Amino acid sequence: MANELIVPSESFLKVPCKHYLETMIYSYDVLRSEMRVHMPFFIYWSECVETKPSALNAMRFAFAYYNKKDNDPIDEISEKRADEYLEALIRYYNSEYPDIAFGKHVAQFIRGFKSNIGRTEIKTDDFEWFPKDNVGNGKLPKEFEPISKEFDFAWKCARLWQLLKERKQEYYILSFLGINETNFTEVSRIPSDILSKLNESTIEEPDFFKKIVDYFTPEQMTMHDMSLLLKKACRASINKQLNEKIVEISPSNARIKPLDSLWLLARFFGIHYYHLDFIGQKMSPRAIKQFEGIDGDSPFLEWNEKNLDKVINRSSVKVGNRTYPLAEVLMTVYPRKELLDSLEYKSNEIIEGKERNPYKPVYQAILEQDSCSAAISHLDLSDENLRKFAKKRQGVFKAMIVVGSFLDSKYEAVVENDESILEENTNNKILKTFFANTLVTEGLENPKNVFFITEDDFDNRDVVLALLLWLAISPKLLQNKIDKQESKQIAASS
Repeated sequence: MANELIVPSESFLKVPCKHYLETMIYSYDVLRSEMRVHMPFFIYWSECVETKPSALNAMRFAFAYYNKKDNDPIDEISEKRADEYLEALIRYYNSEYPDIAFGKHVAQFIRGFKSNIGRTEIKTDDFEWFPKDNVGNGKLPKEFEPISKEFDFAWKCARLWQLLKERKQEYYILSFLGINETNFTEVSRIPSDILSKLNESTIEEPDFFKKIVDYFTPEQMTMHDMSLLLKKACRASINKQLNEKIVEISPSNARIKPLDSLWLLARFFGIHYYHLDFIGQKMSPRAIKQFEGIDGDSPFLEWNEKNLDKVINRSSVKVGNRTYPLAEVLMTVYPRKELLDSLEYKSNEIIEGKERNPYKPVYQAILEQDSCSAAISHLDLSDENLRKFAKKRQGVFKAMIVVGSFLDSKYEAVVENDESILEENTNNKILKTFFANTLVTEGLENPKNVFFITEDDFDNRDVVLALLLWLAISPKLLQNKIDKQESKQIAASS
């Protein structure tokens, strides 16, 4: 603990570092959201980068993946398509780009890595790997876009990596990727007056967070205190304090500054695993829902209108002190399958005196929503016993949300279709981190999650209890998981 702030040598929030951080994480998340398409690339890239970690190699191995000399399993069609893409991109920047000098510089950068000669540093100025406004002879076919996303990620990772290495902070990118664990200080080095406010329920003004945001790093603060500060910023983004009264801020007026900076840093340092655009202005209903539950009971654990006829004609309903879209409320409280069955049945009824069945648009809105983890979507938050448990044992309930993502996920098929890639790459820490964080994000952003969850919110005991509860709630689901593992072990031993 300190009476004065220890000024960091370099701020992560100054140009260009903040920009590099944001663009790298957004690009990383594109690969996560399209995992089925990009998994073969990421397996190769991650294994090579972990074996020979460096900024240059982060870029080189993207090119190597599509070169049969370096990656023998790559099929000739993919190799040819990637070559056509890179040549088209080089032509575009050589001849079609408005700024001729800049365009030729980008073309030289791509050509240098493509030929694997003469490159000793990563180009840092922004350019597009799939130009959106490409026209004329330089136009790139849409079929090249998936390849472009892989090169885009590798470049943005390499660019940030290069900067952090220059600042002697290379260990941060290694921690983000999963090669190393993040080392947090054991004692926060921030003023005692700020530290004392972290556990208080008061709503702080933006100036409070601006004062401390540059010191929001594992070198300056413990994981616990970083989590507390982030939660205070989340609450302050949707509330303000007038005298002793807390007043809600509307979603369109949410205090996104300086929460956005804390949010970015917290994601990079592994304090949370939400997408960067989970928050925003206007603030999303799902973010508000979770931020409302930070300090205690979620109002969604009180709302329980069994008679849907009473609310079905409303576009939004009041939960606690706020109004939320009706579909969001229903998805949060009721089990997805039972809810959809009920709405489908009611949406097919003919209602006298009404030209339009009010259940149909609600049913369609929920049907179109990505359910993420099917296991979590089974939870019935209208059940009084589960409500009481969630209020009393928040750590275990939060662990249930995270564990549930691994039990039954839309990405489970990726593992099975790729012959259990995680089992075949047991030493690949980057791949494990990529896959695990993707599943965790699914759970965190599931409609069922009524609490904002950080890495600091539950421990191993909570995880064990969460597994036992899943076994009680959905034994068939867990048994299927166990049977699959046993089948794989038998097949491997025979």
